[in-house]
Amino acid sequence: MPFKIGPRQFIDFALHPKWSLSALFGAKPQMANFEMDGFDFDRTESRAAANWETLARLRDAWPGNLVVKGVLDVEDALALKKAGVDAIQVSSHGARQLECAPAPFLALQDIRAALGDDFPLFFDSGLRSGEDALRAIVAGADFVFFGRILQFAIAAGGEPGLKQLWNVLSDELSIAMAQTGMTDLAVR
Repeated sequence: MPFKIGPRQFIDFALHPKWSLSALFGAKPQMANFEMDGFDFDRTESRAAANWETLARLRDAWPGNLVVKGVLDVEDALALKKAGVDAIQVSSHGARQLECAPAPFLALQDIRAALGDDFPLFFDSGLRSGEDALRAIVAGADFVFFGRILQFAIAAGGEPGLKQLWNVLSDELSIAMAQTGMTDLAVR
């Protein structure tokens, strides 16, 4: 940031002539996530420049459910709840943003304790098995997301690979529940 053009970009343009010509002669590319009145996307601006005022503007502009992802701090979670978000997603974004960030699993437990049982809380960091999903649910998540392993399954076997992985995850979850004496995920 900001975008700088160099030899690698020219090679990329040459290897993708259809896209390059349509981008060159077409309208300025738009970021679909930012197509709202009052929001202009600026590549030179860091997303970290978002603040509580930005959240208030989003909440006012968006009538649907608003979920904030990437929360690892109890004070932030409480402030988000107070600001009117509908749910929070505890996540380190795969630790690709800041490798030394707090462990999301530990943050999940603290955030659940602070928010209470009725506030929707999601989790999506580092889940690789049905047992991982159970662990996150027992620690306070209402819903868990799998990311990377779904992509691996699709890359390896397409839709059948994804279905096979889903069966494996379901079996692992069922076995982990049985081994811990659980018969219902709603009872934590």
